[in-house]
Amino acid sequence: MKDPKIRENISEIIIEGHTDSQAFAGAKTPEEKYFKNMDLSLKRASSVAQYIVYSNYKGKKSYEKELFKLLSVEGKGPSEPVMVNGKEDYSKSRRVELKIMFKDKSILDSIKK
Repeated sequence: MKDPKIRENISEIIIEGHTDSQAFAGAKTPEEKYFKNMDLSLKRASSVAQYIVYSNYKGKKSYEKELFKLLSVEGKGPSEPVMVNGKEDYSKSRRVELKIMFKDKSILDSIKK
């Protein structure tokens, strides 16, 4: 957010929370398992979003306004597991992904340098 050239080219910042597909403790039905995993994945993503905002931008109001316009938080549940050798890797499936979408894809070249 500090570099104006990069900041102006960000179209969206997505924080996705994920869970594994194992049975959720206490879930009695498939529907309950699904919604508990969705809730957990959303909480994971929200925690990361809060960390980013509170630890990096607190007191920098101009960045906060821009960040809030760009930021979205999603809970994906177990819908996108990490597969290793044809089997789900449970620990790798429990994750948070940060995705930054750019208006101009060539901006990536300047970031890599």
